Amino acid sequence: NPRMAEFDAIVDLARERGWNLVFNLMAENMEKAEQLVGDDLIFLMNENRELLLNYYRAKGVLVVDNLSGVEDSQFTDQNWTTEHYAEKGRKAIAKRVAAAMKIWYPDDYWEAGY
Repeated sequence: NPRMAEFDAIVDLARERGWNLVFNLMAENMEKAEQLVGDDLIFLMNENRELLLNYYRAKGVLVVDNLSGVEDSQFTDQNWTTEHYAEKGRKAIAKRVAAAMKIWYPDDYWEAGY
């Protein structure tokens, strides 16, 4: 997969430079996907999620799984399964990414209060 090869290059560069690396598996409107296309699309999306999580975690990358992390009502485009969501959805994603990064920066983390 050419896209994974590009991400592999990012992993290699981060390793060479001693950087902490986070991949954020972006939220998609899973509810809308099921309504519009059905279970087959959800199955494929979940299979891809597992492949990416397992592959990059095995390479030592911190992968934050936000694929199902935003509820349907937060997506601004209700005609298709996009990754465009409102403020509440963005805050939920940010909260999960920040919480995952506590492994590196435990003294710099605090609850945002939302």
